Amino acid sequence: MNDVQSTFLDLYEDRLTDFTRISRTAGSRSDYVQGGGGNTSCKLDSQLMAIKASGFRLDQIAPDAAYAVLDYSKLRLFYQNTNSASLDDVEKAGSSQAKDAAVIIDGLPVLRPSVEAGFHSLLDTYVLHTHPVYANLLTCAVEGPELAARIMTDMKMNYAFVPYINPGAQLTFEIDAARKNAADTEGKQPSVIFMQNHGLIATSDDADTCLDLHEKVNNSASVKKTGRPFKWNRFQMLHQKISGSQQHHGSNHTFLIQYGISISLRFRLCTLISWSSFPARWQ
Repeated sequence: MNDVQSTFLDLYEDRLTDFTRISRTAGSRSDYVQGGGGNTSCKLDSQLMAIKASGFRLDQIAPDAAYAVLDYSKLRLFYQNTNSASLDDVEKAGSSQAKDAAVIIDGLPVLRPSVEAGFHSLLDTYVLHTHPVYANLLTCAVEGPELAARIMTDMKMNYAFVPYINPGAQLTFEIDAARKNAADTEGKQPSVIFMQNHGLIATSDDADTCLDLHEKVNNSASVKKTGRPFKWNRFQMLHQKISGSQQHHGSNHTFLIQYGISISLRFRLCTLISWSSFPARWQ
């Protein structure tokens, strides 16, 4: 370990330790993430953010491994001061901003940040995004918004529900808008975000609060808690998963794996669409 790397790791030791703990805790649960799905981030100070690197699993994150470092203040400035309708190519613009925001730390591997770095830049100190079986029972249901309202009312917490959009820059703009629209009377934006047919985001300025919030929402989203079965929007799910970006590891891959996991959990989701319905390259 060289002096520059040692200085970086020592300076941000506490937050990198919490970042690692959040990532590995969620990453150890196959009902929360599958393969390389999901991502986490931690804002180290008023400028730097550590975020899971693309192609790595959450349980591989360590204080010195499996994450990229970005100047999140640049990304935040772009998303908060840009009208997406004014961009010729939203995704290209977002990707370019993320690339420009990359920070090279001597001694640490140079890795590509998650494609979802944009929305991480807008949220609180700690961000935990997963593709959990439990919350996705809700997000993949026709009555998803209604069920989210019921669950979060019981929890006495504010939240946002975002329609399905391919991961990337446009999703970031939509999350930003949804949080602003869902802000409470004091202007506080929600710490819980449901993404239709995709997953869950929990965010907080405290690491333990972030983990606890994520756990509580998933517990509340179980079939037993809702009191009745869901109506699955299978045609919408199939269309969006097939037509969506196949480059996003949390989309098609998670969709298939969660259906398999659900068999053992007796949710029987796999009966909705037969395995033969999917292209051979996904099998």
